[in-house]
Amino acid sequence: MHAIASRHYAFEGRCYVLCAGSYLTLDDLPADFEPREALEAGGELGQADGVILPGGSGIIGPDGAWLAGPVLNEPAIVAADLDLDRIAGEQLALDTAGHYHRPDVFDVRVDTRPRVPATFLGPGSPDRP
Repeated sequence: MHAIASRHYAFEGRCYVLCAGSYLTLDDLPADFEPREALEAGGELGQADGVILPGGSGIIGPDGAWLAGPVLNEPAIVAADLDLDRIAGEQLALDTAGHYHRPDVFDVRVDTRPRVPATFLGPGSPDRP
């Protein structure tokens, strides 16, 4: 799921995203780690092949495309050349703060008055008979 979310961050933000996924195997755990037997058995807590967390690190461009990775089931260092000029070009396709900015139609108002976070309604409450 983190890979899907990271691609979304890149596409929506029109930015580069460095996606760091954890890679962990049974061999990385101490021998006296209590749930080790359950992890070795696989099923809900782990994978039968010894991989507990598969990784998934990579680098995503401002269009949501992978530039490096995702690397799964092995430790790795990912690298890519980033062209920062691409960001301006990608913003032409989706610019959430530029050409959508319409002060003649929209404005932002912040009400700073104190608010009650929850109101309970029921028999005998002040708001109900």
